[in-house]
Amino acid sequence: MRARLTAAATALTLACAGLAGAFAASAPARAAAPPPNPLLVEETFTDASIADGRWISGYGKPGTGFACLTAAKGATGPLKACPGGPRDKPGHGTLRITDKTGHQGGFAFFDRPFSTAEGLEATFDSFQYDTTTARGADGISFFLIDGSAHPTREGMYGGALGYKGLVGGYIGIGLDQFGNFSNPAWAGKGGPGMVRNAVALRGATSIGSPYITGTKSLPQSLSLGAAKTRGPAQRSVRVRLSTAMMLTLEMDYHDGKGYRRLLGPVNLRKIPGQPALPPTFKLGFAASTGASTAYHEVRRVRVEGLPPDLYVTPRTEGDFTAGGTGKLELTVHNKPLAGPSDQPVTLRTTLPPGLVPTGATGGGWTCKVDGSRVTCARPGTGPDSLEPGASYPPVVIPVQAAPDAVGKLPLVSAVTTPDDADHGNDKADYAVKVASRTGLWVKEDVAPDPYVAGEKLTYTVTAGNDGPGRARGARLTAQLPAPLSEVRWSCVPMGGATCPKVPGGDLDTEIDLPVGAKLAFAATGTVAPSSGGPLKGTARIVPPRDAEDANCLKECTAEASADGSVHTALSVRHEHLPKVLEPGGKVTYTIVVRNEGPSDAVGSQIVQQAPDALSDLPWTCAAKAPSRCGDATGRGPVDTTADIAAGDEVTYTMVGLLPRDPLVSEVHVDPPVLAEDPRCANGCSARDEALLP
Repeated sequence: MRARLTAAATALTLACAGLAGAFAASAPARAAAPPPNPLLVEETFTDASIADGRWISGYGKPGTGFACLTAAKGATGPLKACPGGPRDKPGHGTLRITDKTGHQGGFAFFDRPFSTAEGLEATFDSFQYDTTTARGADGISFFLIDGSAHPTREGMYGGALGYKGLVGGYIGIGLDQFGNFSNPAWAGKGGPGMVRNAVALRGATSIGSPYITGTKSLPQSLSLGAAKTRGPAQRSVRVRLSTAMMLTLEMDYHDGKGYRRLLGPVNLRKIPGQPALPPTFKLGFAASTGASTAYHEVRRVRVEGLPPDLYVTPRTEGDFTAGGTGKLELTVHNKPLAGPSDQPVTLRTTLPPGLVPTGATGGGWTCKVDGSRVTCARPGTGPDSLEPGASYPPVVIPVQAAPDAVGKLPLVSAVTTPDDADHGNDKADYAVKVASRTGLWVKEDVAPDPYVAGEKLTYTVTAGNDGPGRARGARLTAQLPAPLSEVRWSCVPMGGATCPKVPGGDLDTEIDLPVGAKLAFAATGTVAPSSGGPLKGTARIVPPRDAEDANCLKECTAEASADGSVHTALSVRHEHLPKVLEPGGKVTYTIVVRNEGPSDAVGSQIVQQAPDALSDLPWTCAAKAPSRCGDATGRGPVDTTADIAAGDEVTYTMVGLLPRDPLVSEVHVDPPVLAEDPRCANGCSARDEALLP
């Protein structure tokens, strides 16, 4: 598409053909260097003359001057020597559009059409300096002209900066000192009004030069009115316009910070009535002064075609799970502010371990798969040229995921073409998220069932994975069925699993289960002797974050319960003191009820049978927690209940005067209603006989 060689370059190539042939046998082959961007226009304006027939100029306002060369002498050529003002030596000149005379206008056109097929990047240096008034004016305009138009003079001068009314004007950019290029009263349709020290963009003159966009008053000055020489006032401008009609403008103030964007991206296609991009352009500059003045100059004008700027975007489709298949889709794009491609385009990607490409196809692409590497190519030129803002058909790569592949697997894709504008964005990093397809389950068991309060209990939680994918990072939690003392956890791995560190209380741990593996966690401890009712434990397993599990969409739970039983071992002692009694003397009766456990005897019944002589004697009950007396005191024979902890006892004491007759007292103890007590299955009794000498 691009015409890469000028006539001079062609002649040089022919002249050197023989020399090149002499070295052909010995010189190693080298890859061809990327071709340069096509140079469309280049003129420095620094010398005493320019090439005849390319630039034209003329008087602005009659008698006020014209665009001229500051390094020229005499009146030859399309651009003549400046009639006055500072002169320059050849090699150091500029194109002076106005001097600092008031109410002046000047212009210069490049009158040879150049192609817009690849868009353009235009750069030039501007100078606005040495005003004779308090404020410099008016400014410089840069404009693109439809290549089929033949303007012979600029448009309106003054605040319009020579653009309004210009024949064939396509866009006009104002480097506006005074501010009226944004003013509809001067420069065309629309605009915010006067904006001093600003850059503004206007549309085609055929639709009234409408205001498109502009800056506010810039913090950096476009001009240096106090400067007597142009050097400090240098402002370099870079304008890009793509075939997608996207435009930007950047400026370098030569303050060490380089180019900074002032306008855009602007989509000219969205401007009502703005013509489509013509096949060719011409370009030009104009400037004007009014009551306020300044020198307005430009130099080093260069216009070249835009190179392409390709980049790739990856995405995935389908079931990217361990052991499953999915699709990787790679799409090559060209940035809207770039030029069209015109060289071969190559797309490469390498899949990470765990992912295997099984093919690669895409409209217009020729693809090759070599192990984990996929390479695709296409012509990239002619009918296959990729326009700015457009995309090629995607390359679709079917992918097989390994059974143990899981997590975010990184891959790098890259697109290359020899004359790409920015190789920094050729690569795209992407992570393919592969979910593990697991088959998790959890179950529980409590033994013995029924358990015995006060004895050992074992609570077992077993977690497994039936696959087809590994469950790496599943979380297993379990709540013990009852407070257990002296708990000891153990873990038994099966099927290639590895036990994590086991806890001391409730279970909460991350586990790794290969396919077919199991982990059995067992907690053994002593149930509280006071227990007796049903006990229930709950376990839960949560799949790994990136896993898919048909049976455990979010979690799986299991419950296990066991009924309780109470086993007591009650006994009773009944005695009196002193052993040797005297009629009418003091006597102390003691009843001791003991429980050897292992369970607490809650609600044990204690009943004393005694003669009427003891019916009014007071008694007390003593117990240490957690044992508890049903009644702490009473009179007469004891008839009460008590809670007797395993391994503990309660004591009843009755004190009184012994009558003259002998006394016989008997105590009967019954275990709790549901308790098993082999020693005291039908109750326990104790008899005490107090005999007189």
